[in-house]
Amino acid sequence: MRAFEFVAELYRFKPRIWRRVIVPADIKLSRFGYIVMTLFEMKASHLFAVEHKVGKKIARYEVDMGNDEWDSTHDAAKTFLGSLEIMPKSKVSVIYDFGDHWEISLVLEKTYNIPISMIASLPRVLEGEGYGIVEDCGGRSGLVDLMKAFKAKSGDEYEEFCTWLGRRSFNFNKFSVSRANERLKIIPEIYEQIYEDDVTASEEECKYIDAGTI
Repeated sequence: MRAFEFVAELYRFKPRIWRRVIVPADIKLSRFGYIVMTLFEMKASHLFAVEHKVGKKIARYEVDMGNDEWDSTHDAAKTFLGSLEIMPKSKVSVIYDFGDHWEISLVLEKTYNIPISMIASLPRVLEGEGYGIVEDCGGRSGLVDLMKAFKAKSGDEYEEFCTWLGRRSFNFNKFSVSRANERLKIIPEIYEQIYEDDVTASEEECKYIDAGTI
C-alpha cells in the first residue's frame, strides 16, 4: 500500500503554521480535506475544496452537500488521493471558507510503500508548529490582528476579542503532536458525516472539536 508524506502550511503566513503528516494514498479527497481541516483547527462550518495543480492547469474538487444548484466539475467524495498525478514537490491545496479564504498548501515530500498492517496507524502527524486558524476572524489579516491583540494584552480590540472568544489568553505558537494524532482518530469521521451525510454533530462532538489542541 502507498502512503504520502506532505508538508502542509498555511499559505503565505508569518509566523509559519505548518504540519508534517503521512496519509494513505487510498483515501478519498474529501477525507484528505477533513484531515487537513482537523490539523488546522477548521470546525467544518464552511464549504471547502481541494485543488491540484498540474503544470498550468488546476483541477478543483468539492463535496456536493445536496444543493441542486451546486456546480462542481469534480466530486471530492468520489475521487481518491492516489489517483492524482502527485509527484515529489507537487502542490495540492485545501481551501476552506470561501469568504475568509483559508488556504493550506501541501507539498509531497516522500512516497512510501507500507504493509497493509500499518494503514490503521494513518494518518499520523510527525511534527508541526503554530496553533492553526480561528474561525470567522476575517482570514489571514484577521488572524494577524488577533495575534497582535493577545500579545499586547490590552486595548479595546483585545477586550473585544476576549469577549468574542471567551478567553483572555491564547497561545498561538503552541501545537501538540500527540493531541493532534488523538484528534485525527475522531474528527475526520465526524466531518465526513457533516459534509457527506448531512448529519449534525452532537453536542459532545462539538465540544471535542472546539477544544482544539490547546
